[in-house]
Amino acid sequence: MLLTYFDEVKPTHSDQPFYWLGWLMVDDQAIPELEQEVNSLAVACFGKGTGLTKQTEFHATDIASGRGNFKRARNPAIRFDILKELVTIYDKPDGVYPVAVRLDVKQLYAGTNMEDLALVYLIERINQFSKSNHTCAMLIGDFEKEKAVNRAVQNLARYRQDGTPYAFGQDIVSLIDTIHFAHSHHSRLLQLADTYMRSQQLRHRTSAQSSLRADLVKFINEETDTHWEHKYKYWPSA
Repeated sequence: MLLTYFDEVKPTHSDQPFYWLGWLMVDDQAIPELEQEVNSLAVACFGKGTGLTKQTEFHATDIASGRGNFKRARNPAIRFDILKELVTIYDKPDGVYPVAVRLDVKQLYAGTNMEDLALVYLIERINQFSKSNHTCAMLIGDFEKEKAVNRAVQNLARYRQDGTPYAFGQDIVSLIDTIHFAHSHHSRLLQLADTYMRSQQLRHRTSAQSSLRADLVKFINEETDTHWEHKYKYWPSA
């Protein structure tokens, strides 16, 4: 089974005009190793007996900017080494399979819900990947707003029953149960998904990067397999 952990990045600056929704599809057999590696990093960063709390959460934006749990880590080079370590942990070609959707929100039709559209595209691609690999997938997301959670759950239920809502929509046959949600500080795998999504959107920014961000992008592009997705949808196509 593939457990698929997902996170989003909303458009912010002029050089980040996209809405991103990305998942790490993880073979269930790979999860113990991933959790052990992130927990070991947590011990190195926060000390022994850290557990799963808000005070011991890895959040890529906080690591990069020196906020939140990393405000005392004043050396930015050390913080970016932590980001590289997180990337290295999920860089497992035989057990972790990235998938991402990127929407150029300025080109969406008026009234289009970008979260709903991205979710459709992502569900289709996870369905394709799991079906072609003769397995099934379960979806797990970061719990933020209850209204958004309920909407996503209802949407998946409808797609599983009726297929995705397009002229060339898909029958969703490889996704099981519902979309499960948890607070990100309660899941090391959700924290890895956050790191993946933040790193992925960083690679697509057009403005000049700081030396540390540029070095992180170079590291991802040249020393890992996570710079490409096993499944993706960029809309509109380049």
